Amino acid sequence: MVGLKPVTAQDTVLDTSNVEHFAKVAHALTVAACLPGDIQAWDEMSSDRIFRHISSGLVMAMVEVMESATTNYTALEQEHFKAIRNMKEAEEKAKNEAEQKAKMEAEVAQLQEKDGWKSALKKADVPSSSNMYIKSNTPIPYPKVGLKESDDEDEDDDDEAEEAEAEQEAQEVDPASPVIGNPPTPNGS
Repeated sequence: MVGLKPVTAQDTVLDTSNVEHFAKVAHALTVAACLPGDIQAWDEMSSDRIFRHISSGLVMAMVEVMESATTNYTALEQEHFKAIRNMKEAEEKAKNEAEQKAKMEAEVAQLQEKDGWKSALKKADVPSSSNMYIKSNTPIPYPKVGLKESDDEDEDDDDEAEEAEAEQEAQEVDPASPVIGNPPTPNGS
């Protein structure tokens, strides 16, 4: 009851135009929701004490909200770290599987080469006691015929570069000196 009038659906606690009426409606709703002993305790409290009590309740509610947020954040953070850990484990597993696959493919290639070599020797009717079956005793199919050493080629390149530098220096010293080589012909060829 608000004064002598009962609380109706038209009453509100959010209307700030009549603060006294708003306070009475809020008090009436509180009376309806509280036990009689609680109402008597509220009625006996001073306004300052009620304000402190409400403030304390709000702070306690805020603490609960913050604790809940912290708990949720901690759980979310743990879930995040677990996902990262799982991702790293999956990457490591994929890397190991790729390495294993590469090793197995290399082994298969070696076995195929070995089997191919053995079948070629069998087709050529080479006896099984022959040293040809040992890979290290196999002759190289293309002997070194007419190949230059790479060091010789480097020396030839160095000699050619020195000759070209000498010719260029000679032309710089005496521009009227004849150019080595064939002069151009009048018809342009």
